[in-house]
Amino acid sequence: MTDKTIAAVEPLLAVLRLHESADDYGAVWGGIKSVDHPPRPLVEMTVGQVLDWQDSIDRLYQSEAAGAYQILEDTLRGLYREAGVPLTARYDRATQDRLALGLLRRRGLDDFLAGRISDVAFALSLAKEWASLPVPRDIQRLGRTVRAGQSYYAGDGLNKAHASIDEVMTALRQIRATPQPDPKDPVTARIDKALAEGAKAAPGLGAGGTAGYLLRDAPPWALDAAWGLGLFLAGAVGLLVLARVWKAVRR
Repeated sequence: MTDKTIAAVEPLLAVLRLHESADDYGAVWGGIKSVDHPPRPLVEMTVGQVLDWQDSIDRLYQSEAAGAYQILEDTLRGLYREAGVPLTARYDRATQDRLALGLLRRRGLDDFLAGRISDVAFALSLAKEWASLPVPRDIQRLGRTVRAGQSYYAGDGLNKAHASIDEVMTALRQIRATPQPDPKDPVTARIDKALAEGAKAAPGLGAGGTAGYLLRDAPPWALDAAWGLGLFLAGAVGLLVLARVWKAVRR
């Protein structure tokens, strides 16, 4: 589902990439001297290596933003697990898009898509995450007025808005107009049903539900956990649950 959701929000991701990095997945903050650039292209490094590089220059610069969405070290450290990305994953386009989706969700994407917050409220939340985006209305911040169209961080001597309000709002309207992926595709529905039946046959077994979650959503880090779960579920009841799931998928 993650890839489908990324595709659904591509109009907004495109605006972010354009104004944060000129659509460059290998970009680093422009104030970093060439001698302190990463030892090789960002897209060839792992997430862990990018974090190590960011940490190595942290004391030297005001920003160590990296990639198409200019993600800072502190943000990346708290984000990669949340986004289902292992430290060993390459910091390539797919990974960066996945991380950006995680940030969009932090800033209210799901509430926006469900109609629980307005376009303006979501745009303002996004402007707090990405300095290149404008605030959609006048706001008060730190004792001063930030005008509509300015960066949320205007006046800090480092950031300014590059996107226009119209660009952002147009992207948000496009996303709203795009049918969102069904979170329950047929295979997922059958797996959930099989797990529910397995739970009835073995009440109190928590591992069956966990295994089903991993099989269904399959985030990258699940591969590393699969062996441990397989051993844990080696018992007869665990095998029964997995057999039900397999039968459901094979239909």
